[in-house]
Formats: sequence, structure tokens, C-alpha cells
Amino acid sequence: MAFLDNTYYYFKIDNGNPISIGTYPFKLNVSFSNYVEMTNEQKTFYLEHPNASVQEAWNCEINSQDDSEPISNIENETHYYFKLRHGHPYQIKIEPFRINTALMKMYLEFTQEQKEFYLEHPNASILEIQQCTLWQSPQNDIETSKQNKIAEINAYDVSENVNGFYLNNNLVWLDKETRVGLVNTLNSAEMVGRTEINMWFSGMYVTLPISQARQLLAVLEIYATDCYNVTEQHKVNVSNLTTIEAVDEYDFTTGYPDKPTFTL
Repeated sequence: MAFLDNTYYYFKIDNGNPISIGTYPFKLNVSFSNYVEMTNEQKTFYLEHPNASVQEAWNCEINSQDDSEPISNIENETHYYFKLRHGHPYQIKIEPFRINTALMKMYLEFTQEQKEFYLEHPNASILEIQQCTLWQSPQNDIETSKQNKIAEINAYDVSENVNGFYLNNNLVWLDKETRVGLVNTLNSAEMVGRTEINMWFSGMYVTLPISQARQLLAVLEIYATDCYNVTEQHKVNVSNLTTIEAVDEYDFTTGYPDKPTFTL
């Protein structure tokens, strides 16, 4: 199964320093993100020492001077989460701090059982971790294969392969909440007589006439809707497949519209 075998490991970087570890079922374009893919040495070290801190995985070295010292202190500083989309887990997030899941509802913290299972089986799929069960032979259950494939589709749908557009040759994105907020801001700006607005994209901004900003947002909304339709159709297609081989071979990366391009 591709979802089990093709797992990519990344450090999330802030001000040049690694702050967390993330695993993905697809390869990220690190040229346009604050992620750095693990080297083979770092990945091997991390799989051998799943309780290591982010800095220890980065340096490929356990900081403890006593190999017999319990790793409970490291565990207490490491928190494991499912990242959710439409209520379903599609990504594992490992953070050196606790997330307030009541405020950030797209995160769900591992139960103790799930955490222990993941530490014992770091290559397990997201669904296996969620259910704390290894499928000894995934190919004997077509429903399991479909669930894995749909999880891959969800992950691809929120990746830069889909969620992105080009602004002056830079790949950026505005999520749904941000787009809705900008529409409200445009409406308010017009009501007080303004004719221009600053729009921020990944640390940079452009000043646009309100009419042009509305056009940009309209194009993005249509693009996002078209992508959503493609994603949902892929899920339906997978659900209707009748053999495990067909599920495994299904290519869900096709059919998406070209990313919008703006030169301002």
C-alpha cells in the first residue's frame, strides 16, 4: 500500500530552527514552505528513537549522558496530534508544546493508547494509529484499502499540490476563512469610502483597487470550488471500485484545474 510505504518526514522551521516534526503521505514542495525534509540519517535516527525531541532528531544525537536514563521527561515535552479535515484525521503532528484543541478544533490529541501504539509502530498509517490496530495483510480487505486511499485523497486536497495560486511568480494561498474575512473587509472598506486595500500573502502584501481585489477573490473561490468538486468525485470513484488492485492503482492527482496566476 502506498499510504503505508511512502511516508515523508519533515521538520517545521521557525527562524531557521526546527520546532516540530510532521509526517505526510506525499512529498512537500519545500521551496515554497517552512518545512525541511529529513535526511536519510535523520529519518533513520527518528525511527529508531521515536521519543527523541525535535532538536535531538535534527542533530541525530540523544542529549542524555546516561543511556539508562528514562525518557519520560522527553515524552512529557512531546505532544502527538491528529490534524483533522472535515472531522477526519489526515496528518500526524508532533509538537513540543500542548495545543488548545478546544480553540483549534482541527487538532485532536492522541489518547495514551494511540500514543503508545504510534511509538511502537512509527510507520503505521493514520487509520492504523487511530484504531490502534496493525492490518497484517491490508490487501485482504477492500474497505480498508478504500479508507486508506480516501485518506490520501484528503491529504492531497489540502497540500500545496491543490491549495495554491501564483502571485507574481510566488506560490501562495488564502484559506476559506481568510477569503470570507477579506470579502467582509472589502465591504466595510467600500462603506467608509475607501478605494484600495492591502492584501497579505505569506508575509508580503500588495495594494489593490477594491474592484480588482474582488475579482482576485472571485477567481480563487471558483478555483477552490472546482478543486473541491474534483476531490469529492475522486472519493466517490474510489468508493465505487470493486477490487483492491483498482483501489491501489487509482490516480487521484488528475482532473484538478490549473492554479490561478496573477501578475500585479
